[in-house]
Amino acid sequence: MAEMPAAKIGASSSGVESREAPHFRMRPLYLITAVTAALGLRFFWMTWKYAVNVIFSDQWDFLDPFFRGQPGIAKLFLWQHGPHREGIGLIADKLLYPATHWDARADSFQIGVCIFASALLALLLKRKLFGAFSYSDAAIPCMFLTLSQFETLVGEPNPACSGYPLLLMMLFCLALLQPNRFLRYGFALLLNALLVYTGYGFFFGPVTILVFLSECAWSRRQPEAGSVFAPLTGLAIAAATLGSFFIRYTFTTAVGCFGVPLRQSYFYPWFMAVMFSTYVGLKGHFVVTAIGALLLAAALFVAASSFVRGGGRVRARFLVCGALTAFSLLFALFAAVGRVCLGLPAAAQSSRYGTLMIPAYLGMYFYCLSAPWPKWWKVLPAACLVLVLPGLWAVPRTVALLAKQKAGWAECYKRIENVEQCDQEAGIKVFPEPARTGLRGKLDFLKQHRLNLFFTPSGR
Repeated sequence: MAEMPAAKIGASSSGVESREAPHFRMRPLYLITAVTAALGLRFFWMTWKYAVNVIFSDQWDFLDPFFRGQPGIAKLFLWQHGPHREGIGLIADKLLYPATHWDARADSFQIGVCIFASALLALLLKRKLFGAFSYSDAAIPCMFLTLSQFETLVGEPNPACSGYPLLLMMLFCLALLQPNRFLRYGFALLLNALLVYTGYGFFFGPVTILVFLSECAWSRRQPEAGSVFAPLTGLAIAAATLGSFFIRYTFTTAVGCFGVPLRQSYFYPWFMAVMFSTYVGLKGHFVVTAIGALLLAAALFVAASSFVRGGGRVRARFLVCGALTAFSLLFALFAAVGRVCLGLPAAAQSSRYGTLMIPAYLGMYFYCLSAPWPKWWKVLPAACLVLVLPGLWAVPRTVALLAKQKAGWAECYKRIENVEQCDQEAGIKVFPEPARTGLRGKLDFLKQHRLNLFFTPSGR
């Protein structure tokens, strides 16, 4: 990117703003503020209502270091859970869990805070890139605060998986708008390192390499952009960061049925299309899958074209669009590779994927605002708003059932302390393979220290 003040990046191209009365210019902001506040209240109300204070499923595994004493920051940052590392997710838990007596809902609420903060940063990003808000920008809080991602919050909440990566991505995009080139690259590389080591933020590592490759190409074509040495250095650091992830890394899969990837590769586009349609609250028949396929094709087009389009003031817009969309595409592709063996379409409809599909939709929305469309295509930003509306009501009845079962299991175990019997009584397994994770020993630890489900506030 050429050196320029960040304010100029978002300068209005139409001149309409200056001729409008101030109260007319503020009306979209009032609407966006109201929508963000209303959706945010509902978002946290849902978390409060359905999050249960019992460690559940994957939490027994990724919290394992805490059952072994007082782990150091470095150990937590590098801790591997499944195919990814925990990064800053476990570091946050190191602070929150002692303060809350290991209340498992702390993970749910910190994920919610990360997503809500990401929505606010996305609105700031839009303002810096495109200038004054418009009514269609209400799509941004709708994208982030959709209930189609409910399992991220109240199922098996893991802040490292998606909450913190989403927040770091928004900060990365804002870093790209720094007018000083060295600060821009420095902040971007630091955030990239945190992303690579924090959950599925790993997939932003290749995206950062693409960003710096694009910067190198731009610097070669445009002498006013500055020396190519700086982006080349950034490219080398980004590649080294990604490579360092694999030091002492153990390859593992999240599912036991994983096989040779090419064996079922023709199912991958179908899997990804279902992921795209599920995020917007659409599930079911062939038409829904076709809509997902169209959205997938649109995302591929945006990612492919964004890194080579634009110059001067608009370059930052396309770079942000490309980075956000490419990340979700990479995540969706590897989700398909790893989980297609579980069966379609059910395996692709997990709401846990929803949070990491948000960047693709935000990138596509920004692309609609960036590209020089014909006048009649100016309805695209409004169409993006309509598209994400179904996801706002995409919470199935199983959420209440899951909360009831988890609470029932906790009450049962406090009463009889028998894992197998409580699994049967509650109709849910708190962990699928108790012996593998040492479940009984961990429950004894919680009881001994009066933590989690065994904690009782004084005076009760």
